[in-house]
Amino acid sequence: DRELLDEFMLLPAFEGEISTHNPYLLTTLKKPIQDTRTSKIHESVKQFRIISDMFLRFESILKNTSISESLVNYYAGWMMLVEQPQFNALKEPEKKYLYVLSLITYQYRIRQDLFVDIFLKSIQSFLNSVDKRIKDDFLNQRQAPTKQVKESRDRIVSSIDAQESKLTKVRNILRSNQYLAEHKIRIALEVIETKPDIKEQIIKEFELLENSVSQKLKDEMYYETVEKGSIRLSRKLKDLFLSINFNVEASDPIIYESISHYQDKSSQISQIPPLDYLSDEQRKYVVDEKGVNTRLYKCLLLIESAEHIKSGSLNLKYSNNYRSINDYMIDQEDWDQNKERLLQRSNLSAMSDFSEVIKTLKSQMHNQYVETNNNIDKNPHLSFNRSEKPILDTPKNEATDNEFVQNLLAEGDVIPLVDVLTDIAEATEFTEAFTHFTLKGSKRNPDNETLFAGLIALGCNIGVRKMGKITKDIGAELLENTVRWHFTKENLIEANNKIIEVTDRLAIPKYLKELVNEMHTSSDGQKFGVSVPSIHSSYSYKYFGTGKGVSAYSFIDEYSRVFYDTVISSSEREAAYVLDGLLYNDVVESTIHSTDTHGYTEVIFGICNSLGIEFAPRIKSPGNQIIYTFKERNRKYYESLGYKILPEKGRYTNEDILEEQWDNILRLIVSIKTKKVTASVLMKRLSSYSKNHPLYRALKELGRIHKTIFLLKYFDDSEFRQRIEKQLNKGELWHKFAKEVWFGNNQEFTVGEVEAQELALSCRNLIQNAIVLWNYLSLTMRLSQLKKEESQKIIENLSSSSLISWKHINIHGEYDFKSINSKPEAFNIEELAEFKLYANA
Repeated sequence: DRELLDEFMLLPAFEGEISTHNPYLLTTLKKPIQDTRTSKIHESVKQFRIISDMFLRFESILKNTSISESLVNYYAGWMMLVEQPQFNALKEPEKKYLYVLSLITYQYRIRQDLFVDIFLKSIQSFLNSVDKRIKDDFLNQRQAPTKQVKESRDRIVSSIDAQESKLTKVRNILRSNQYLAEHKIRIALEVIETKPDIKEQIIKEFELLENSVSQKLKDEMYYETVEKGSIRLSRKLKDLFLSINFNVEASDPIIYESISHYQDKSSQISQIPPLDYLSDEQRKYVVDEKGVNTRLYKCLLLIESAEHIKSGSLNLKYSNNYRSINDYMIDQEDWDQNKERLLQRSNLSAMSDFSEVIKTLKSQMHNQYVETNNNIDKNPHLSFNRSEKPILDTPKNEATDNEFVQNLLAEGDVIPLVDVLTDIAEATEFTEAFTHFTLKGSKRNPDNETLFAGLIALGCNIGVRKMGKITKDIGAELLENTVRWHFTKENLIEANNKIIEVTDRLAIPKYLKELVNEMHTSSDGQKFGVSVPSIHSSYSYKYFGTGKGVSAYSFIDEYSRVFYDTVISSSEREAAYVLDGLLYNDVVESTIHSTDTHGYTEVIFGICNSLGIEFAPRIKSPGNQIIYTFKERNRKYYESLGYKILPEKGRYTNEDILEEQWDNILRLIVSIKTKKVTASVLMKRLSSYSKNHPLYRALKELGRIHKTIFLLKYFDDSEFRQRIEKQLNKGELWHKFAKEVWFGNNQEFTVGEVEAQELALSCRNLIQNAIVLWNYLSLTMRLSQLKKEESQKIIENLSSSSLISWKHINIHGEYDFKSINSKPEAFNIEELAEFKLYANA
C-alpha cells in the first residue's frame, strides 16, 4: 500500500515526463470537470475511475481511524490549495499519505454528487427534447387518424338523424286528427321506438374514442421517440451511471435490483432482465413476442432511476446531497436515549409534549380568527371580491431619500474605496481574520494593501490575476498566493462578523429599528450569469437569454447588514435555504424573517416558527391562499358567528398524522438546530420525497397551522404588512448596490465551482458591509460634533433615508494621469512605417 501511494503521488497526468503541459496526476484530480458535454463527461469518468480504484483500495484504512469527516475535508482542502512542489517537500511520509487519502475520499464523495447532478440534468434535458419532438410530430401526424374518427362519428350521427326523422313522424301521428286515439299508439310503435337522448350519448362515446385514439398515438410516439434517442443518451450517460455507488440498504429494492443488474453487466443486460420496475403500460412496449427491447429497457431504466433519486427512494452510499434522509438526522438510538437532553440543548424543551403544543396552536389560531374578523369593520385596507375572498390595500411606505446620507457625508467629495476599507479595517480589525489556511495559523497575515487588492479583485469581479497585473508593488503571483491561502469562506465570515459586531455598538442603527424587542431580517436572491461551464448554473431566458446563471442568495437585517450569503442554482427554490441563514450565522439573532413568494413553503412555515422565528413572507395573492381550521371549530362554527374570513370548506388540520410523526418532527428540527446537517440539504432531500411520505405530510400540516395564523394576522394588520414590505425593500436596494460593486467581467461569474462563486460573493458583501458601516461611523461622528438641535433635525430625516448609500464612494478606482509625463515614447512611427511585410511566395 505504501509503495502504491508513493508511486501514485509522483505519476504524471499523461505519458511522458512531468512538465507544464503534463502536470502531476494529483494536480488534475483536484478540480472536477463542470462541463456536461458528452466528451467532457467521459473525461470526468476516466478521472473518477482512478479516484474510485484508490478509494476502494484504502477505504478501510480511513474507516479504522478516528479521523472525522470534517477533518478529512480540511486535509483535502489543503491538498487542493497546495502546489505540487510544496507537497513534495513534506518530509513525513505518513502526513503525505494522510493528505492524499483525504483528497481521494473527499473527491470520491463530491464527484458522486456531481455525477448525480449531471445525470439528473441530462435526463431532464432528454425528456424535454422528447416532449418537444412528440408535440411537433403529433401535430403533423394526428390529422389522418383524427379525420378517420370524425368520419366514423359523422356516419353514426347520420344514422341517429334517420332515427330522429322517424321520431318526427311519430310526433306527427300523435298530433294528427286522421287517426282515432286508440290507433295512434299502435301506428307510432310501428314506425319507431327509441330513446330521445341516444344521439348525445353516442356523440360522447365517439368523442371519448377520438381522445383515446389520440392518447394511444401519443403513447406510441413517446416510446418510439425515447427508443430513437436511447443510443445517444446511453452513449452520454452509460459510464457515468455505472460509476454511481447506490446504497442498497436505503433504496427501493425493486429499482435497485434492475440498476444492480445493469451495473453488474456493464449495461449489457441479459435476455431476461428484472422487469418489476416497469409499469404495465411500459411493459407493453418493452416486452413482446420477440423478447425484451433492450434499447428501450435501458433508456427507461435511466429515466426511472432519475425519478427515484429525486423522490428519495434511491439513495447514494457516499454523498453530501443524495443520501437517505435518516442518514442526515440524529441517529435513532442516540435520539431515543438522549432526547430530553438534546431538546434542552436546542432550547426546544417546550415542544416535547405534543398535547400542550397542539393546545396552544389551536388557541392561537382561534384567537386570530376572532381578532381578524372582529376588526373587519374598522379595517379600511381590507375588502372582499365577488367570491368573498379578501383583497388587501397596503398603504405605501414613506419614499426613501437615498441622496440624503451621501450628501450629508460626502459634501461633494468622492471617497476612494481603498480609503473606506482602510478606515473600517482600523475600526474593526477585520483584516486579522485572514489567517493562513493551515491549522495553527503560524504564518503572518498579509499586509492590508494585498488583502484589499484581493477583496476588490474578487468582490468587484475584476479577477485576481488582472488585479495583480494592474496593481503597483503587488504583482499577480503574490496576489494569487494570498487569495489561495488566506481567502477562505470561514475567514470571510469572520471578517464580516467583525464589521457586523461594531455596528451593534452604535446608537443610530438601534434608532432606525422598527420594534425594540424584535430583529426583522429578510432574504432574497439576485441572478448573475456564469460565463464558464458550471454544473451549478441553469438556463433562464428571462435573466440570462441563451446563457446560464446562478442566484446569489443573501440575508439582510434591519441595520442594513448582510449577515449570510450563499450561491444556488437559478432554477432552485429559495425556500430550502432560508433556514441556513437564520441558523448558521453567529452574529444576528432573527425574531421575524421575511421572503418573497419564492422563499416560502408550508414546511418552512412549520420549522421556522417551531424554532421561535416568526416567518412572515410576502405571498402573491394572499387572499387566494387556503386557510385551515381544526375539526372542533369548523367552517360552520365560524359562519354561525357571522365571520367573513373563513377556513376553506373541508380543510382541517390532520392532528393524527401530526401526533404520529411528532417524535420524528422533533428529531428533524433538533438535527438542524444542532448542525448535525445543513438545513438546506435536509430540506431539499425531504421536499423531493413522495408527497405521501408521513414526515413530509406532518411537516406540511404543522406549516399550515402557522401559515393560517400568519395570513389572518396579515389580513388584519396593515402596519405588519408595511414592515414586511419595508424590510424586503432593503434587500432590493442592496441588490442595486451589489450591481454597482460587482462591475467587472460583464457582471458574470468567471468561475464554475460553487465554492469559488461563494468566495467572490462573500468578498462583495464584505465590501458593501464596510461601506454601510463607514456611513454609520461617519454619520455618528458628524452628529457628535453638532449642536443638539442640528443633530435632532438630521436624526428625524434618517427614518426616511437609507444607510445603504454608495454614490459618494469611488468604487471603480482612480486614474493616474501624472505618470504620462514620465512615460517613454511607445512607438517610433518613422521606423514602423518603413516596415515591409514578407509573405511566402
